[in-house]
Amino acid sequence: MIDLTYSLKHMAWANQKLFTELAALPAECINATYGPVDWTVAHIAAHIISGNEWYQHLLTGAEEKNCQPPQNTDELLALREYLKTFDEMYLEEAKKPDALITFDGYAKNEQTTREMVLHQAVYHATEHRAHIATAIEVQGIAKIDLDSYDFWSYYHSQK
Repeated sequence: MIDLTYSLKHMAWANQKLFTELAALPAECINATYGPVDWTVAHIAAHIISGNEWYQHLLTGAEEKNCQPPQNTDELLALREYLKTFDEMYLEEAKKPDALITFDGYAKNEQTTREMVLHQAVYHATEHRAHIATAIEVQGIAKIDLDSYDFWSYYHSQK
């Protein structure tokens, strides 16, 4: 049976690559936006983290923290390190059999499956890496080459 492990490992690699690249860019990239004024790179970075906290809560019951948008390189790098805890958790959760998860979301007693939460985690990270790359490029600050984040690039980076 094909499983989600490779996608989860790719997500971990791509998130680490993104936060490393962001920390190396000019300081003004943190305030770049692709359209919505309140969705700066800093806000999107914090949103990636808060999404992971929500998925962890669904999967393990862990309490969510209130992640604040990073203000500088050191805070970006701290978030990069924090992301590793989720990556490890996802790989452990992927080893378990699928199960029904009940949670309070938009409505009381919503249900989903462990598999669906893991798929959503991968999708969510991918979506927001694209938003960050777009914001930085639209503002003319730099370019993050999303083609270098694909599965082929991940595969070759593991050799």
